[in-house]
Amino acid sequence: MALATYEPLVGLTPRVQEIGRIRMGEKGDRGQPVKLKTFRLTSNDPRVLEVARSLYGGQVRPWRDAPDEGMYQLTTAAAELDILIPRSLLSVTQRYELWKGGTCERRCDGRIEELTEAPCVCGDQRGEDGYCDIVTRLSVILPRIPGLGRWRLDTGGWHAASTLPATLDLLLALDARPMVPAVLRAVQASTKVRDPKTGKVVTHRFVKPVLDAPGITIGQMVGAAATEAAQLPETVSPRQMTAEERVARQRAALEQRQTTSAADQAAHGEAVASADAASPPAEPSSPAPGEVETQAVGAAAPSPESPDEEVIEGEVREMHPAAMTDQELRDWLRERYIGLTDAQKHIRAAYGEKATIGSITDEQRAATAAAVAHPAQ
Repeated sequence: MALATYEPLVGLTPRVQEIGRIRMGEKGDRGQPVKLKTFRLTSNDPRVLEVARSLYGGQVRPWRDAPDEGMYQLTTAAAELDILIPRSLLSVTQRYELWKGGTCERRCDGRIEELTEAPCVCGDQRGEDGYCDIVTRLSVILPRIPGLGRWRLDTGGWHAASTLPATLDLLLALDARPMVPAVLRAVQASTKVRDPKTGKVVTHRFVKPVLDAPGITIGQMVGAAATEAAQLPETVSPRQMTAEERVARQRAALEQRQTTSAADQAAHGEAVASADAASPPAEPSSPAPGEVETQAVGAAAPSPESPDEEVIEGEVREMHPAAMTDQELRDWLRERYIGLTDAQKHIRAAYGEKATIGSITDEQRAATAAAVAHPAQ
């Protein structure tokens, strides 16, 4: 069946509808901007945010001072979101913009000011001097959240402007699928500058958005691209075997060898019994002088091949190490498709309601990994 097509109007840019926004800050008690350590999702559909809450933690609340009525917000407990980057959409756009009183007074691409179609007047100086600030907009799909449409992240700053488009191009070059899976992270960062007036070094702390591949190395992505047609279905991305899977494979191989050995022994016993029944009994022979008489009772069953204990112990240590950093625990959970919400529930129950992945010790993170991997134990 042919797909429906349409002819857009001249000068009209088609856009997929927007479900909500991904934000990295909020307003404080006095209206001042406050940066967050995680994401703030906003939408006019509270049901969508309730699903996001079940996945990424937090609490859905009405957005009292929203620019539009009927808006809701969710500040997530997790600092990363699972996303899809559709090739059919213009995922990243960038402009120099000047905002005053909630309205955009200037928007240009470095050449033309789009609102007046005059030459761009934005310079190196930024908002506080009346000049434009650079704004990067990233449109993505949140595949684990219902709804047909996109989510948009607006972020300022030179770091996001320089890294997001280049990283997006790299991801699209490594993965040829029409929907490229990725992870969007909120990462704490800082920069040090010297104050020209005082001569003192000042540290500026900020949160930056980071795009990353979901639990896979670039080497695996490149190797998968080279052998995809021969080995991998189009809809399956290559994934490194986890420690649990390697242990399970070794144990299955060991059990198979033990089963085969037992079957071989049984078959050998039946063959010997048949041969004995078909042949006449042999006359007993007397031992030669000086020899000790022995009686063949049957060969002892060969001992089953024992597992490589050192390998097994190494895999178990990899599954549940004695200590894990914050990032190691997050990577460990993502590799095993265990949600951050499960880990956070255990952390709150074990170490207090205010405890988080970042606040507990490395040993407590390792204990959390073991608990969420084997909840019945």
